[in-house]
Amino acid sequence: MSFSKMAVGTTVALVLIGAIIGVAGCTTTGSGLAPVATQEPSAQPVVEDTPTPLPEPAGDIATPVARAATDESPGVEPVIQEPVTRAEIECTTPALFQFPPVNLDKTAVVVPLGLMSGNHVTPVDHQYFQDFDNDEVDIEVYAPGDGVITGLQHMFGSYSGGPDNELIEWADFRLVIDHGCGLESIYIHIDRLSDKVGAQAPAKGNYASVSIAVEAGEVIGWYSQNVDYNLVDQAVVLSGFLVPEHYEGEPWKIHVPHTLDYFVDEVRDQIVAKSLRTVEPIGGKFDHDIDGRLIGNWFEEGTNGYAGLSQSNYWVGHISVSPNYLDPSHFIVSIGDLDGEPKQFGVRGNAPFPSDVSVESGLIRYELVRIEYFDGDQYWDRRSLASDLRAASEGDVQGVILLQLIEDRRLKVEVFPRATGEQIAGFSENAKFYER
Repeated sequence: MSFSKMAVGTTVALVLIGAIIGVAGCTTTGSGLAPVATQEPSAQPVVEDTPTPLPEPAGDIATPVARAATDESPGVEPVIQEPVTRAEIECTTPALFQFPPVNLDKTAVVVPLGLMSGNHVTPVDHQYFQDFDNDEVDIEVYAPGDGVITGLQHMFGSYSGGPDNELIEWADFRLVIDHGCGLESIYIHIDRLSDKVGAQAPAKGNYASVSIAVEAGEVIGWYSQNVDYNLVDQAVVLSGFLVPEHYEGEPWKIHVPHTLDYFVDEVRDQIVAKSLRTVEPIGGKFDHDIDGRLIGNWFEEGTNGYAGLSQSNYWVGHISVSPNYLDPSHFIVSIGDLDGEPKQFGVRGNAPFPSDVSVESGLIRYELVRIEYFDGDQYWDRRSLASDLRAASEGDVQGVILLQLIEDRRLKVEVFPRATGEQIAGFSENAKFYER
């Protein structure tokens, strides 16, 4: 599996905004009664990349079949180790994860699939587990089911801080667990790895193919404020991406299911209790394309679909007109390049809704305004748990976007920053065409 686009060495923006093993669609023999006991990491600041010791898990581990070690990054030596073995897998018998991806008792909120923010111009394919009031790397990250870690990427970032405004670096890991049966768990922004996993982590900026057996509930690392998690099921092909070929840059994206359906009821209920979204699907939705309608993702013609023309700014040719990830009764216009930056807006009047816009609708003029969220009658702080969030598109008009479906899968677009609707009569020679 390819790794998502992340500029190594740049600041990473954290966006808020047992006999049956816990594997959906797979039944194996294994243990998984409680998270493996582990010592809490030290509350002192981490000064080196030495993970807190993690005791070896007790009992037998059901270990998936090892994949051949391959070198997917130039200059990175593949990790070679003896293959592990696994009990026979029957992929036709449904089973569910019995453990959450993280320690939910220490997690404040769960952000659903579908967020659009910054360079996440199209709705994201992962959930966020967050607590931005936590300053220690002490929230456990679990393997939700038995599996084998097949890939480790050592990303990192830096910021200026401290009394002398010195450059401070932090570690940042991405890993993939293969649960068998075409099912994988993907984590991004793990701050510290367990000793067992960290022993095979590559150097900063590199990727390594590995084969590390883990069991359901085993602690594989820790995070402090935010970790991303998504599930991939190769048996699922999302219908809300009309042209799957446009997503070949991240081929797993079209196979991300309703994540909560893969956990036992007890775990699912715990995740739902921390979820910022309270309408179905609680876990969120990020594939919104409807053929012949404006709603969903669009890519500028000639820019290579989702992958774009450059990894450093792959999003510049993206536009999405999709439901709000928390309040789908509202929609967001997400633009990959507005005055050189990606931006998201609400629409004054929240109409016409993009699922109602077709070729017959002709020219659509949206006045772009800021997006606010309310918890009851109070502004939401965008970090605390709230039970009934409501979106609002309000404030001064910040620009205008013209859109017109020329064909069912061809869209004409032009954005006019700092203009109002009454100032824009129609397209100019600067209009662009998007496809899907």
